[in-house]
Amino acid sequence: PPSGSPRTKILFVGGKGGVGKTTVSSAVAVHLASLPSSDGRVLLLSTDPAHSLGDALDASLTGTARTLDDPVTAGRLDAMEVDAAGALDSFRDAAEAFDPNVLAASLGVDASLLAELGLDEMSEFLADVPPGLDEFVALADALSPALEGGEYDVVVVDTAPTGH
Repeated sequence: PPSGSPRTKILFVGGKGGVGKTTVSSAVAVHLASLPSSDGRVLLLSTDPAHSLGDALDASLTGTARTLDDPVTAGRLDAMEVDAAGALDSFRDAAEAFDPNVLAASLGVDASLLAELGLDEMSEFLADVPPGLDEFVALADALSPALEGGEYDVVVVDTAPTGH
């Protein structure tokens, strides 16, 4: 953000499965959005594959932020449930363009040149993704526009259970 403008604060609620992450993150987000002294906006997003945030808020949620129009938060709370598996599939599709052999052929260069740049290691990495990369990619996809747009004062993240 430009100098002097407020920065979006991000709060992660994490822990093992069943400890109340969704309940706590929902309560915190509703509280922040309903403060009478604030006209700021709050985004509550979940990377949990169980997709229980919509149940907690009694709202139908998707991968697109939706403004909740309840009288408590007065339209200052948006919520969404990201699709981590779908985000990872999209990421993999985009990353296929970096396959050293395909890219070398399209650029008309020797594949060994691109291998020296490390593109073969990247392809191997994407073929066998480490645990948590799906949530990371989904979170990055969701947070990027939220932070760049500057419309939210706080983003509360209901994370997937640790060890997932």
